[in-house]
Amino acid sequence: MNMSFGKILKELRTERKVTQQELSDYLDISKSMISMYESNQRKPSYEMLEAIADFFNVDMNRLYGAPSNAYYIDPAVNAKAEYARTQEGILLDAAKDLSDEDLDYVIDLVNRLRGGK
Repeated sequence: MNMSFGKILKELRTERKVTQQELSDYLDISKSMISMYESNQRKPSYEMLEAIADFFNVDMNRLYGAPSNAYYIDPAVNAKAEYARTQEGILLDAAKDLSDEDLDYVIDLVNRLRGGK
């Protein structure tokens, strides 16, 4: 029987004696997000899944209960990763991290590249 991502995350965290706060500090996300992951209310992005796997030094598939030699990743996470690799996805993801001033600059640059449209 496969365990849920949240249960596996909590198991790894408690086995390694890591608090939710310590994990959230390392991942640079809120402690409440860790809690939502553990209660299966939210699923991590592909990039966050990589960071969690790196932190615990486990294969990403292990986080979804698959054997480490399996080639399985949760389809929702995989679809998100595929989208993030598209040009649109890259721009949209980058825009989330920009200040309002930087975002205005990028929009202006795009408009200039498009011929002032």
